[in-house]
Amino acid sequence: MTLPQAEEHLKAYLRNKYVELEWRESFKAVMDAENDALHALEAIKQLTNKLFKPQSNPVTLNILLPSHVPPCQLVALEKDQVDTVLELKKRNRVVGTLLTLEEMLNPVQE
Repeated sequence: MTLPQAEEHLKAYLRNKYVELEWRESFKAVMDAENDALHALEAIKQLTNKLFKPQSNPVTLNILLPSHVPPCQLVALEKDQVDTVLELKKRNRVVGTLLTLEEMLNPVQE
């Protein structure tokens, strides 16, 4: 979604209660994340924390924006992938330096 589209959706939802100045910092934080959902969530969490007074219940903040915990299935798949590469290396099917999991999943474009 582009910034103008996001603004239009918010204007349609809030109608005459929409004040652009009040949303500027939030939009900037999300747009600066550049398609990185975890970065965007962290930025929103920080903005949310600024809105609540120090005496606010931290549990409430965690319910609003929980910290990222990878699903168990994702962790298991990543471990399986790494184990498979290590087994290939052991059988001399991989030559040279092993790729990291990040390099395997997001290869450098040629």
